[in-house]
Amino acid sequence: MARILFFILCVVIAQFSMNCNAQDNSAIHSDKLQKIEVLLNEFMSNGDVPAISVGLISDGKIIFINKGTFKRNVKRRIDEHSIFQTASISKIFTAIIVNTLVIKGKLNLNESIVTYLPQNYPAKTIEKLKAITVRDLLHHRSGLPSESKIYKKYRKGNGAFIYNYTSEDFKRDLNKIKLKSKPGEKFYYSNFGYALLGFLAERVTNESFENLLQEFVGSKFHLSSTSTHVKNPQNLVTAYRKDKRQIVMEPWVMGKLTAPSGIYSTTSDLSNMILQQLKAYAMNENNSLRLTKDTRSISERTNMTYGYGFYVYGNTGSYGHGGEMDGYAGDYSINPKLQRGHVILTSCAGDEVYGLSTKIATVLYD
Repeated sequence: MARILFFILCVVIAQFSMNCNAQDNSAIHSDKLQKIEVLLNEFMSNGDVPAISVGLISDGKIIFINKGTFKRNVKRRIDEHSIFQTASISKIFTAIIVNTLVIKGKLNLNESIVTYLPQNYPAKTIEKLKAITVRDLLHHRSGLPSESKIYKKYRKGNGAFIYNYTSEDFKRDLNKIKLKSKPGEKFYYSNFGYALLGFLAERVTNESFENLLQEFVGSKFHLSSTSTHVKNPQNLVTAYRKDKRQIVMEPWVMGKLTAPSGIYSTTSDLSNMILQQLKAYAMNENNSLRLTKDTRSISERTNMTYGYGFYVYGNTGSYGHGGEMDGYAGDYSINPKLQRGHVILTSCAGDEVYGLSTKIATVLYD
């Protein structure tokens, strides 16, 4: 939760990012590119970050900046096709899947989640959960805790979470779980809630989350590297712990907790995803990629709201989501009004990636 509070404080303005292997840089002045290069170099040097990949989208064109290597002390350079685990940027994909199922009539936003759970849950658990709706899960207003008890049990310190979480683990967790607040009452960021969304999507379709990811996102929008597993291990960038930056961080293995945090992707895929989302917003139709038609306030202290897997950054016109998992960290943002967006992926960072994103935005919107 501390990470999210930091995120809310740090990223209240429109955000944006860029890339060096330019397909077309006509929309970006060279002086801005040079300033962003300086920001990236300072970020890598000050934070001992071995690799950073950035994609900038402006007026239908993509520019990439890629710096660093696949691993410390090796010469192989990363590029926009290098694979990172995306941490909480994964929630954008999960929200698109759920939104697709809502549009298809497979899920009902206002329906209790117990409608979609297995029938063998104890009566006490059903009673405890029956007031939670699908909409509550999407808005982080379910009252569910940030993490599952099993997650807390098997994750030690800032190490990777390695556990093949199952449907039976959901049952065990939900039987024991205590709600943090009354469903629908207030924003409480919940990775566990988004994992449950992925599980419900599997339940109503009888498909694996991976199959849903490919059908509704990967294959549909030609995202060749986006997956719940590493499609090409040779292209996986090595991550390092954010607290001890010379120690290798293993990729997380999360089972059915993958939906909120465990999806793999590249800046190439994510930049193309941004292009698709910008087109969807421009068309102003009931499209699964438009995730901000229905938003709820985060708190009275900020004018930020939350849609489906997207923060709405006040009145800036920008939406997005960042993520960090003690090694991999990044940020994803779009501004439909300006038809711009950006993505950042790194192999060793924490919350400071949001500060970098804000600095880049300041340059790009000047």
